[in-house]
Amino acid sequence: MIAIIAILAGMLLPALNQARERGRAANCINNLKQLGVGNVFYADAYDDYVVLRNGPYEQSYFCPGGPKEAYWYEMLYSFVVGSPMASSTEEFNNFKEMHKSFVCSSVQEQYEVSGKKTTTYGINGRIGSVYGTVFEQAYRPRKLSACRRPSAKAVFCDAKNPGAYFFEAGNSDTAVWGNAHNKMDNVVFADGHAAAVNARGMNADDFEKDFVLGEW
Repeated sequence: MIAIIAILAGMLLPALNQARERGRAANCINNLKQLGVGNVFYADAYDDYVVLRNGPYEQSYFCPGGPKEAYWYEMLYSFVVGSPMASSTEEFNNFKEMHKSFVCSSVQEQYEVSGKKTTTYGINGRIGSVYGTVFEQAYRPRKLSACRRPSAKAVFCDAKNPGAYFFEAGNSDTAVWGNAHNKMDNVVFADGHAAAVNARGMNADDFEKDFVLGEW
């Protein structure tokens, strides 16, 4: 009898694990949709510009560039959650983990800065950066309404963590892509829709010119 139960458990466990992962993947898609909506709210507040991968901000606790420069998730946080990540050093010292909208439950490790867990997602590094004066064409700030193919341009996605708060490398770069959901990565695009994609399976030219940026 015990042997029969063990056999049945062995048969059911893979199916249960697959069902659990499907639920996590669906939750991840929902998270990315929320980030996409937050990005629209951000653009509405900042003259149609989408959030930068890192840029000027009134107060930052993570970015090593200084107190007036912040990572994308700091700048986007209040537009997704409804309140700032921290409004004082004391609040930041008590901060332990990002809001669940910034965390995929399929990923065990989160991008960590200053000993604080932040996010499991990355931003399209070509969207814009404060370093745009150095790489003006590749990294200049982008207006949401100027995107010619918003359904094809990735904005946020699963990222391999810890250590990948943005993505821009080719589709063969195993250091960037999260590969969290059965060899797929969840992505939210500029038009706000989210989907699972096989980024590593894309043609390199399509990945660079269409999916990441190439032209906005």
